[in-house]
Amino acid sequence: MDSSHILKLPADVQVRIMSYLDAPGILACRKASRQLAKLVDSTVALQYQLELALAGMVDGPLGGASVRTRLDALRAYRDAQSRGEHPLFEIADRGDHLRFVRSADTEIAYLDRSHVDLPLTVYRPRSEYCGIEELKETFGDVKTLLDNHPDLDMSNVYVDYQQDLAVYSYVTNHTAQDMSRAHCHFTSLSHGFAPHPLAARGELSCDHVIALEGSVRIDLQVVEDLVLWTTTSFAIVSAIVYNWKTGVIVWLTCLGVYMKRMDEDSGLTRSNYLFNIGLLSSATLVVVDTVEPSLCLYRFDPAATSDSPTVSVDDYACMLLLPERTTPHLSCSVERYGACPSELRPNIPTLALFLPDQSLSVMVLKFIWLPQFRESLENTPEAPVEREESCRLFVPHETLHRFLSTPEAITSGFMAGSSDSDGVRYGFEAELAGMDSYGRVVPWEDWGPRGTRMVRMKARSRFLAGLGANVAIYEETTPENEHRIDVYEVHPLAATTIPPLDQPNAPPEAAFTLSEGSSATAAANELHDKSCITDSPAWNGPVRTMYPFRKTTRYVQSTAEDGAQFCDIRLAADGLIVRRYVRDGTWPS
Repeated sequence: MDSSHILKLPADVQVRIMSYLDAPGILACRKASRQLAKLVDSTVALQYQLELALAGMVDGPLGGASVRTRLDALRAYRDAQSRGEHPLFEIADRGDHLRFVRSADTEIAYLDRSHVDLPLTVYRPRSEYCGIEELKETFGDVKTLLDNHPDLDMSNVYVDYQQDLAVYSYVTNHTAQDMSRAHCHFTSLSHGFAPHPLAARGELSCDHVIALEGSVRIDLQVVEDLVLWTTTSFAIVSAIVYNWKTGVIVWLTCLGVYMKRMDEDSGLTRSNYLFNIGLLSSATLVVVDTVEPSLCLYRFDPAATSDSPTVSVDDYACMLLLPERTTPHLSCSVERYGACPSELRPNIPTLALFLPDQSLSVMVLKFIWLPQFRESLENTPEAPVEREESCRLFVPHETLHRFLSTPEAITSGFMAGSSDSDGVRYGFEAELAGMDSYGRVVPWEDWGPRGTRMVRMKARSRFLAGLGANVAIYEETTPENEHRIDVYEVHPLAATTIPPLDQPNAPPEAAFTLSEGSSATAAANELHDKSCITDSPAWNGPVRTMYPFRKTTRYVQSTAEDGAQFCDIRLAADGLIVRRYVRDGTWPS
């Protein structure tokens, strides 16, 4: 239909038509016609639909609060972010007794070692803006579990509260030939870690043995019905994707993962684990080669039956190459896979006004460039010290899933990348049209610049947490005894702005929010990093990335007198969860 015909329709019909559009479509209508722009700005439902997408949120359950109430809460949340006033939820740890246990992003789980029975608590704070009620439930019998399995380390436990599931793994030693075997259990939280009633079997043992030289690292991930169980030793990595409800292995691999090489510059022997493996969703997986950096993407059927062929490491759908580096001193590691369910959990908070959109989840890679003389300083103190560098590469799941789709899907619709002047349209360049994605090796230049974002940080900054499109990274304490937390919001519309009606083609710096009384420009602490890294000795040429993001910073006070120190941070639906401890055994009033 021609746009002039739309303008002749009644206003309620125009609103109905625009309600079926996505956010870029609504923004395009707003730009195309002043009449439509006024209609968008005066219609609460369209404003809410648009601002949800700009915030990387999805609407909460139907019923309850009105659209006006939800919109006001969403705007208050965005304003607080821009002012650096993210809500803060503190967990008091009197004596450094609490330890976080791996869990889904929507809740946190921690063990309290100050109690004899070692209670395990699942916690989700009451949100300040999203309308989510507090969740806090404690489960016992952890000490009994540890007594029954002396080889178990609580770092090898994964809790999925939504499914009443606790998965734990440990390694037992065998005397013959110094071999060991890994075990994985699927238990119920509410039944004292007894076998889960929905589990096809209570225990799964690794079918092959692991050469026992040094420690064995265990990694667990749970996404809906699938468990990724990875064991890494000196010699090999064994990875199994197992449907714990049907008892079917849907993906597996066994790879050599460790190598030693002589560093030609320093004469030192260096060692590297080669592969990291993680679930992206209930149907996709990534294998990261950290020595020759690349991402291998796999897809499989989570409901595969026992007679279905098992997908292996050779059956990759697509390999995405990472930027070419110039030195082996650049290390690569995965800090977050960002695995997300295929749909919203069935028992999401019933009072939620809005929630983080988990389909916008982000994978995070960390690159650290270590000066070549760093390891030899003890023997040669006079050796020159070059500066360390740290970069994070944000890889949105949207980008990865595009390359797991058909070639037509890769080049159609809106795709994250460089925006045009009006900040509305996103798209990969046409050179990807017609590409066969299955089994293809894709150079960095064909996917990375428009599909990812790399930011440079202090070498000592450490990754903390992620939820949906948000990633929180903790920087060092400032000279003013403040803890700095940078929150990166990475999604296609993160940098999109809404120009005023009298400036339809205004540049991004003319951004404003639709709420009355909001400042007309971004706050001073709302920062955007440069899109191109040009002066790093670690990369073979400039690294340019253009995926949109928004960065806000939260400063948390900590005085030297009270002795409180930052230990750990997690992301809540609309704020930050902070665990502190006090070194001298006292707690400030």
